[in-house]
Amino acid sequence: MKKYFCVLLSIMLLALSIPVYAEENSEESYAMIFEMEGSEIDSLFENEEMQVMPRTKYISSVQTQAKYLGSNRVAIHVNAYCSSVVNSITTIFYLQKYTGSGWVNVSSGTISVSNSNKLSKTGTVSGVPSGTYRAKSVTRVVDNYGYAEALNSYSGAFSF
Repeated sequence: MKKYFCVLLSIMLLALSIPVYAEENSEESYAMIFEMEGSEIDSLFENEEMQVMPRTKYISSVQTQAKYLGSNRVAIHVNAYCSSVVNSITTIFYLQKYTGSGWVNVSSGTISVSNSNKLSKTGTVSGVPSGTYRAKSVTRVVDNYGYAEALNSYSGAFSF
């Protein structure tokens, strides 16, 4: 019985470790505009639930959220928190569209802060046609000694 249980557990762990990749290039591409902190669109994300995060040396949490604003506009919000002040925090925002066979990047934007322990920013994308979308963020932290770590975060999928 123990042998059966160990084999079953091994298969389950292997199945959980299969990576899923999004296509890097797409025929569609839309520009991302970053909103001012405290703007009307930025405030839409204030009371959202936090995501569970893996343990890292500096990154305490990264929360990625996306909302349809109407009129073919989508907002993406990222909150990244570190356990202490680091040299730089850089986040790449991606808007991804589901094509039936996988997620494809259709827009991206990059924002950085220096000598801080948090990054909080909202980007908006206009002219987005109807479909199923999600947001992805890739947050990279570099400390004062050159040590770097990165973490990916995803929003839930939504359609319009």
